[in-house]
Amino acid sequence: MGAGKMKRKIVTKKIKVGEKSDFDREFWKNANSNEKFSAAWQLMVDAMIIKGTPEKLEFRKIIRIKTLDGKIIKEINLENPD
Repeated sequence: MGAGKMKRKIVTKKIKVGEKSDFDREFWKNANSNEKFSAAWQLMVDAMIIKGTPEKLEFRKIIRIKTLDGKIIKEINLENPD
């Protein structure tokens, strides 16, 4: 496996139609912070691929400094510094 690549962990549970399951809650409750972030990121990647917009996953080199209410007070564009 290459540097920086994590092994993908796939967890499934088979249930009957109409059967209630706490599988999702159990999965997220038992996952540590890194596993939660990795799983959430993979969900986003999968959704973007299904939608046909994986290019939106490219990282942008922009730093934004915001106030607590969300107002941007400074933006630094590292791709095109002015």
